[in-house]
Amino acid sequence: MNKPLAYKEVMIDTQFLAKRLETETSGEVMTDVASRGRYATDASIYQTMPVAVFVPKTAEDIVAAIQIAADLGVPDCLVVVAQASVDKQPVQHW
Repeated sequence: MNKPLAYKEVMIDTQFLAKRLETETSGEVMTDVASRGRYATDASIYQTMPVAVFVPKTAEDIVAAIQIAADLGVPDCLVVVAQASVDKQPVQHW
């Protein structure tokens, strides 16, 4: 099991992250609580509030977003292929 990160280790400058994603990609960046909350769960009991949500438009956006996250020390990048609905239609693939 991985050692949990200390709180200060996971402090991310969300505004700077969002600004870089907005200026260096063509994807959509969401940092508001409502948008992040929609991506915090997949209709299961598990919930993890993301720092930001990024919806890429191109393959290049994905590469750039991963590089930006690495540059800024974002500890986890979770790729969600599809959100699951309440009746478990499309499921998430990790």
